[in-house]
Amino acid sequence: MSLGLVANRYAKALLQIALKEESVLEMSQALHRFTEMQKNYSDLSHLIQLSIIHPKKKANVVDDILEKSTFSSTFRHFIRVVTEAGRLHLLSHIQTRFNHLVDEREGRLEAQVSSAHPLTESQQESLIVLLSKRTGKKVRLACVMDPRLVGGLKVQVNSTIIDASIVGLLHQMKLKLLTQS
Repeated sequence: MSLGLVANRYAKALLQIALKEESVLEMSQALHRFTEMQKNYSDLSHLIQLSIIHPKKKANVVDDILEKSTFSSTFRHFIRVVTEAGRLHLLSHIQTRFNHLVDEREGRLEAQVSSAHPLTESQQESLIVLLSKRTGKKVRLACVMDPRLVGGLKVQVNSTIIDASIVGLLHQMKLKLLTQS
């Protein structure tokens, strides 16, 4: 079974639990917080990646860490199940799928925005309004800096890409010139 399918199953299960307990936001925040802990603490990240440690022992250690970090018992139980199944290394995939499922449920889309320079708040708000009108859904931006774009921006919503970067425009001009010759 592909990693995406496995992550999707766990994400769906977590969403069902969160909906039942009316704690979708809390679960989303807990997932984010725990994945950030993994990134920031190399010992935790190393523990998660080690396959020589028995999953039940790993689950006990991770649960102790989560308990000391004041995660909810429901989230701790979910992580225990994932860890004992030997799937904790998929947590970032589970988080991505969980967020996507929540967004679908709430009629929201995430737009990946790459820009050469940071967007101001007003630019972000304008882009959100424009994309919301175009898609008919609430839009959340995920902004990243990419100096290779030189200027402008590149927006991806699902499989649609809008390239309004200087590099993209120069590439389009080059193609036009080559096809006209």
